Amino acid sequence: CDLLSKDDIDKLWENIALWQLYIKRGDEEKIFYYDKEFHKMLYQMCGRNYWCELVEGVAPHFDRTTILSFRCKPKEKIYKDHEELVEAIEQKDKAKAREIALRHMERYVENIDTIKAELTIYKTDSETGNRIPAAGVEFKIKDADGNYVTQEVTYPKKETTDVQGATQTSTVAFNAYGQKNYDFDK
Repeated sequence: CDLLSKDDIDKLWENIALWQLYIKRGDEEKIFYYDKEFHKMLYQMCGRNYWCELVEGVAPHFDRTTILSFRCKPKEKIYKDHEELVEAIEQKDKAKAREIALRHMERYVENIDTIKAELTIYKTDSETGNRIPAAGVEFKIKDADGNYVTQEVTYPKKETTDVQGATQTSTVAFNAYGQKNYDFDK
């Protein structure tokens, strides 16, 4: 808290303002950029270049989970953490800043659990109970509110779809993003 100048704090507030703008616009690429930039600036302003380099070294893993967490959890919670952290730093409240920073880091673990929440569907032979290939099987899943669950597919082309299915395997794995109650439409 003591290391940051008013100028440094202003730069963090500018980052937060841009983050908020891109949250409203739903621009994931910019949200991700300004999230990374926020952390990078904070490490550098605190003279913690080692942390900056360490995070960059494991960036592919962090980047993937960060992007998925933006899709799984409300971005506003992460944004609010940034906002509250800068407020605590500005007020030189070290205990509050530490509490917020720890809460923010714990969100990463929460996000991992959400990302890993996967629904697996097996097609089985009713007589033998053996799994059988489910090539060409398609279905839709409804959430508890009756809305079809969608997912973004990136291959062979990038699109959002509510149709789930299998190609050559006996398993359909669908990331449920932490939602619990589903009904299936065949």
